[in-house]
Amino acid sequence: MPTKPRVTPPLQERSARTLERIVEATEDLLRTKSFEQVTVRDIVRKAKCPIASFYARFKSKDDLLPHLYDRYSARVGPTLIAKLAGIDTSKLDLRKAVEVGVDLMVDSYESDKWLMREVALFARRNPGAIGGETRRERAGMHSRAAAMFAVFGKEIRHKDPVRAAEVGIFLIASIARESILFGEAPHATATALSASQLRSTLVHTLYSFLTTPCASPHLCCSPSLRRSRS
Repeated sequence: MPTKPRVTPPLQERSARTLERIVEATEDLLRTKSFEQVTVRDIVRKAKCPIASFYARFKSKDDLLPHLYDRYSARVGPTLIAKLAGIDTSKLDLRKAVEVGVDLMVDSYESDKWLMREVALFARRNPGAIGGETRRERAGMHSRAAAMFAVFGKEIRHKDPVRAAEVGIFLIASIARESILFGEAPHATATALSASQLRSTLVHTLYSFLTTPCASPHLCCSPSLRRSRS
């Protein structure tokens, strides 16, 4: 069932510019404040527009988050895909490819950490609000990242190298997300890692996973729920 849009789409160019100012103002405020600390008055003051302009487009401040999430995905997806396409795997071995992949992942989390934290929290609390198109884009981006490792199939000790890469990327993405975006949380501070320690740990974890054969019946190579339901 398609999700209902929470933002009133702009019908005129001036209205579209106002919406853009509201969104840009929110993103700018999130660099120094959490979403909970940001008020609608903060947003419209920063955007230099009347408060009525905000409520003409959003029913509440929370209705901004799906729009921020979609906007972030639309910006990051093509950038990451272009970076993956620019990697010359013919000049790499598996270890080096893992290092390149980890660097891309860490850089993506670090570059928009202030925004990624909020959209990650939103996605966890409101998974049903993430539209099908955004989900498909994210799945496609993840699949492209995993496919980069297909050329190293002889070095990957799993029945299905690409599927194993998908699982491995999920594992290290979870670690990176918790360490970078939620580094001040108790579970992260209990095992605090410096930036260099985190990178080394992610490289070691993914490389070890890919080069260590799993026992039969190779559960990590089983079709994903996403694939089996499609």
